[in-house]
Amino acid sequence: MAHHARTLIAAAALLMLSPGCGPGAGAPVTGATQSLVLEPRPVEIVLGFTGRISPGDRADLLAPYEGVIETLHVHVGDRVAAGDALVTLNPADLQRERAQAEAALLRAEADAADLEDWENGPEMSRARRDVAGARADLSDLERRLEETAALLERGLVPRGEYDGLVQQRRDLVMQLDQALEQLEATRERGTGNQRRIALLERDLARERLERIEAELANSTLRAPVAGLVVRPPDADGELGEPLRAGSRVSRGRPLLIVARPDALDVSFRLDEGDVTALLPGAPVRVTGPGFPGVELTGTLTAVAGQAEVSAVGQQAEFTATARLDPLPDPAAESVRIGMTADIDVVVFADDAALLVPAQAVEGTPGDAWVHVRDAPGAPPRRVQVEIRATGPAGVVLGEGVAPGDTVVWQN
Repeated sequence: MAHHARTLIAAAALLMLSPGCGPGAGAPVTGATQSLVLEPRPVEIVLGFTGRISPGDRADLLAPYEGVIETLHVHVGDRVAAGDALVTLNPADLQRERAQAEAALLRAEADAADLEDWENGPEMSRARRDVAGARADLSDLERRLEETAALLERGLVPRGEYDGLVQQRRDLVMQLDQALEQLEATRERGTGNQRRIALLERDLARERLERIEAELANSTLRAPVAGLVVRPPDADGELGEPLRAGSRVSRGRPLLIVARPDALDVSFRLDEGDVTALLPGAPVRVTGPGFPGVELTGTLTAVAGQAEVSAVGQQAEFTATARLDPLPDPAAESVRIGMTADIDVVVFADDAALLVPAQAVEGTPGDAWVHVRDAPGAPPRRVQVEIRATGPAGVVLGEGVAPGDTVVWQN
């Protein structure tokens, strides 16, 4: 919310209520009048907000795996150098997971090795032996059947013995066919989708083990850059719970932020009435009770594209961010992340603006006019004008008038 009364909305209200506005306006100026000779003058229109100093350039440290915090090497607010240890996680849980991953990789590698030399592997050898055995049994039986047939023709063996051998031959032929089918199916297992699956499972098991080993190597989180240690915000934008040794953290949870003290932001909220007035690139000036007597400068960098509903009055609010210029040495020692800040955003500035009172302008923005007198005693003429900006001090005019013009309006 703005903490100043210097807003575009207030000025627009003055314009809409000025004399002669509305349908049918634009009649010649009569009665008691006032006049103003346009002269360039410096004009600045500022919107004021309250916010907080926040991290600008920063590095977020996330938990590399789920585990328990073993050691906190720093506290919030500490200054750290690049490479300093910040947090150490207990690796016991991850070491157990690593052992399981290594066992899975060994099994997957054994399966893949079997399939890579499948033709000479034990299953193919067993299938080939079954085929060879079935063929040998069938060959022996066919020789016996041939001998028995010769004996049967001479009447030396009964017919039933011969018929029994014929039935056995049928069974052995079926066994040989089954053994051949099993051999082909076993061969396909080593060359088709089964082999592909085994190779993929081996690769996945290896990647999992490599990931866990990399996480184990990062059990101690170190500062990637020099800066200030800051507590990360939670999902609602408020400061999260402080870290404690012995606390369990989930994978990917933000643990700490390392913010560069020479690249700070200031963040604040504004209501929907001010959103269109604030454009990235606008200059800002920042003061605060925590750094009295110091005025910081910066540039508006972003205004959120989506509104948030405020807790008070259920009004729509937007978050805006400005990047502060590098702090001078005295300010760098006193400005701290999280401090309250008063932010002035310069929405309009011109050292040679043509400013008139709001009562001098008639019509509406986009279709506004003033009355200009070309010479003393001459009747005023209506001139269409461009409104560049409005503020409590008046209305800044653009095209349509020039320095030296005399603008007149009714009292």
